[in-house]
Amino acid sequence: MESTPLLLQKIRQFIHLDTEAITAMEDKMEVFTFPKKAHFFQVGEVCPYVYFIQEGVVRHYLVKEDGVEITCDFSANGDFLTDFQSFNSNMPAAYTFMAIVPVKAFAFSQSSIRELYQRFPSFERFGRLMAEHISQKISNRAQSLLVDTPEMRYESLLSNRPQIFQRVPQKYIASY
Repeated sequence: MESTPLLLQKIRQFIHLDTEAITAMEDKMEVFTFPKKAHFFQVGEVCPYVYFIQEGVVRHYLVKEDGVEITCDFSANGDFLTDFQSFNSNMPAAYTFMAIVPVKAFAFSQSSIRELYQRFPSFERFGRLMAEHISQKISNRAQSLLVDTPEMRYESLLSNRPQIFQRVPQKYIASY
């Protein structure tokens, strides 16, 4: 299987990979395509993979008791996504991930990731750095929800991720 230049570019922002590590990664990687509105997994299911979005946009959301959907985040080309708590502990997911447009994703199972960590210390370092990166992103989002007005969050999304506005229906952005 041939990996994408986008995936390798993303990984190389954090670590160096030699040819052997790239080949091992490609051997462990699965490829998925999700049609528009398909779910990667839903609340209550275990998140089975860490995904890398090659192409498309994914909505992360939860549903309140009254049935109202709340958009928590979006992932697009070049983003990694997973429900870490569900993935790492095999617990039911707290979120639903849905393709807003058709999505092509590369995916790594828990056993594949562990094997890569064991064989290649650089992958373990990458995993730690990605976890730190995502933790900071989640912390920033939580702080924004506590401090920023909806208008400020909208402006921040517009200035930091303008591509979202071109591909995501307004109703999902409004619940963000």
